[in-house]
Amino acid sequence: MAIVTKEHAIKIADKLGAVIEKRSKKAHDLALIYHKGQLVAQFGIKRGSRKELGHDHIPNSLHIRPRQARLLGECPLSRENWLEIMSEQGLLLNSPTKSGKNAAMKIINMFRNSGI
Repeated sequence: MAIVTKEHAIKIADKLGAVIEKRSKKAHDLALIYHKGQLVAQFGIKRGSRKELGHDHIPNSLHIRPRQARLLGECPLSRENWLEIMSEQGLLLNSPTKSGKNAAMKIINMFRNSGI
């Protein structure tokens, strides 16, 4: 059984205020998550009709553990909690643990290596 399902993926995208980019010729739609006008994360949502379809790539895309991703989809973890986790990891431009330039480069490299 998948830890994160399509149903969770949709709830996570909604909770994080993602902008959904419909891609008609691709197998996935793209959830783009912005914070203060900056793209901070993205993940694919499969189009298949099976709700139990695995979306186990989402924890890596959001820089959280699989359990945290599931909690994000099931409500105990909020957008603010997720942003705090991202900030602690130095992945937000205003993060106190990294300079803005280092955080920006980390985000750019994350998207280059995501394969989505």
